[in-house]
Amino acid sequence: MNKKWMLLVAILVLSLATINIVFGVQNVGVEYIYDLDDSYNISIDSNFFGQAENQTLVDIPADPENTLLIKGYSEVAETDDLKLYVKERYFNIAVLDKNSGYIWYSVYPDYLSYGLSGTSRFFVESGVIIEYYNMDNILIEDSKSYVSGSKYNVSCEFDYEMIENGFVAHLYFEDQGIKFDVNVSIDGSNLIVHLPMDTLVEEDVEKQMLNLDGSTYMEVTQYRLKAVYLFPYFGSNNSNINGYSFIPDGSGALIRYTDTRSSTAYIERVYGSDEGISKFSESSTYYIKDELTASYPVFGVNHGYQQAAFLAVITEGDAYSEIHSYPYGYNSYQFNTTFAKFIVRERYTIQTSGNESDSFSLINSDPYPTDYTVEYHFLSGSDASYSGMANEYRDYLEIQDSGSDAGINLTLIGMDYKNGLLGKNYVEMTTYGDVSDIVSDLKSADLSDIDVVYIAWNKGGYYDNTPVSAALASNLGGSSDFKEMMNYLNDNGVDIYFYDNPIVSFDQSLGSSVVKKLTLSSFVTDAVTSSLFDRVYYRDPSSVADVILDQASKYNKLGIDSFALATVGSALFSYRYNSENHYRNEMIETLISEFEALGDYNIGLSTPNSYLWKYIDAYYDAPIESNKYAYMTDSIPFVELVLGGSVNLYSSYINYVSDYELMKLRLIEYGVNPSYLITKESTHYLRYTNSEFIYTSQYDLWKDTIVSLSKDVIDVLSEIESAQMISHRYVVSGVAEITYSNQITIYVNYTQNQVTVLPGVTVEARGYEVVRS
Repeated sequence: MNKKWMLLVAILVLSLATINIVFGVQNVGVEYIYDLDDSYNISIDSNFFGQAENQTLVDIPADPENTLLIKGYSEVAETDDLKLYVKERYFNIAVLDKNSGYIWYSVYPDYLSYGLSGTSRFFVESGVIIEYYNMDNILIEDSKSYVSGSKYNVSCEFDYEMIENGFVAHLYFEDQGIKFDVNVSIDGSNLIVHLPMDTLVEEDVEKQMLNLDGSTYMEVTQYRLKAVYLFPYFGSNNSNINGYSFIPDGSGALIRYTDTRSSTAYIERVYGSDEGISKFSESSTYYIKDELTASYPVFGVNHGYQQAAFLAVITEGDAYSEIHSYPYGYNSYQFNTTFAKFIVRERYTIQTSGNESDSFSLINSDPYPTDYTVEYHFLSGSDASYSGMANEYRDYLEIQDSGSDAGINLTLIGMDYKNGLLGKNYVEMTTYGDVSDIVSDLKSADLSDIDVVYIAWNKGGYYDNTPVSAALASNLGGSSDFKEMMNYLNDNGVDIYFYDNPIVSFDQSLGSSVVKKLTLSSFVTDAVTSSLFDRVYYRDPSSVADVILDQASKYNKLGIDSFALATVGSALFSYRYNSENHYRNEMIETLISEFEALGDYNIGLSTPNSYLWKYIDAYYDAPIESNKYAYMTDSIPFVELVLGGSVNLYSSYINYVSDYELMKLRLIEYGVNPSYLITKESTHYLRYTNSEFIYTSQYDLWKDTIVSLSKDVIDVLSEIESAQMISHRYVVSGVAEITYSNQITIYVNYTQNQVTVLPGVTVEARGYEVVRS
């Protein structure tokens, strides 16, 4: 027995030694730092990067008007930039961009050559397709009707007098008793497609049915409109030409036209799923990063190098829209297309008890209270690129050139708590005095521009205490230390944002303003990452501003004028409050009003949806890649192209990065400032707290990394402070060129070789170069 135990101990010791060698762990007190390889092996052909621009041109007809006439199109309207044409059969349209001479069709011009039949053909050639619910059984999926296909009994009448520079199509889906109008018009260089929901009529349908004895009877069936596709193949084409689709995935992504077949496609709800009608699923995988969402309601298509492109902006109904982008081969279609699907109604489940089988399904009786509109902004010449699309969207949003700084973000945790026998046992991690000491130490290391986000700075901390109160924490130093901290930061030009979560409550107590789902169940969510709470509750969105404004005098006395608000920037849901249903479009309007009311404060949000971009001063957790699904060919900095120079953009926490060298180059390429999650005390004190998921944060262990990585990034980004990124492209594989409005061009080389990008300008391997015009 003793020999067996001695052998077991020897094996255990040897195993631990082996683990230490393999992972390169250095024992530093009670916290571990891993020796991370600063070289990367990711291929430069990966869709983490972009591809070098294909400069092949597309054919442009010498006589586009005659081309359209031969194809059976009739001219409807004209502006200085566009001509609008229609082919009434199947409700097809075409747009001639007079600036480029290029014709954009609502149906792939040569689709008949691919031998499509049945619903595959109807889907491609129909200008409008609907999905509907049969009220006899709303569980039936994929019920569609097409303008094309005589068996669907769809009539379409055209009125060319009702609206200026366009026409109105009166559609009647007879078999479903569904009628509505579609308005198509041009304005300047834009095509506007509008579905006015006040024209929707849903009639009972009588059908003659046959009895077993041969007699007949009339049966009444009700159908309800579920969703609408408007010109789903507008701008479609394939690898026969040089082109790509742009989709709003993460920071932005391209799907270039290739002949590689894909069995999957991009189908993403704008602003993410609606938690107000979906079922909450508990998960213990809070440490896994969520999929990047479509946080801006746009898509685009480019044909030819610097020839023709459009950016499509969903201007109404974006909260109920899906963006679809089908790569080559998806559903056996041999061409690419990108479009918006408009959701009119949705099905949800009412749970009547704790037993899952005790439930029934419903749809919203009325359509969502919104019209649906998509605007196609046509681009030509040097603007016909994803950079041009971003510049167009920036102008559309009216983003002001308010300036941005090159600096680092330190997110500091004040305190947390552990559950104790008699209540909460608080753990102080970064006191008010520690904040000043950390900032002072970094400034002495020549990091001059520092912004701070302070979590759990208040009495009772953050967790189980939202929205927070403007009361100081005595265990972090009290009022005297807080005043000294604020004086030091103000004197040294350091902005500090105080952390709160005004749209989340950790309980459903009376007065917490917690809302319900449309399904009448408690609105639980996993919007807050915590090791002690697997769920929290959403609050009334109309109370967001009051959380701060009701304490304005207290915040003023404390010298607080900046807030980092969690969750509210990306959360968008339907809900029920005070016995009334509120839908996503209404919540957008509410949040815009709330942030307008906070106009006197500096606001920072984490990965906010685009309807809030013009109200923020800091953008945290800025995406620097797409989800990189197999059918995506490029990740692009669309968000950064839109917001660069106007908002301080900060990365996700470097604490969770394994490759500092790659991260440094990406931050320089995208113009994003580095961010760190830091505590003064050792991270092991967070064991058994809400923040147990944080595995390394101690400042003393992170200082050298913060200084070395940040200096390299900030030295470059300081050259383009407050300048707008106006162009981004890859000049060769693995080498990015980024041009700014202040005549600065930055080259980033991800390859393992020197690359000469201009006469006399060579970029070192895995390096970067700043070129001044």
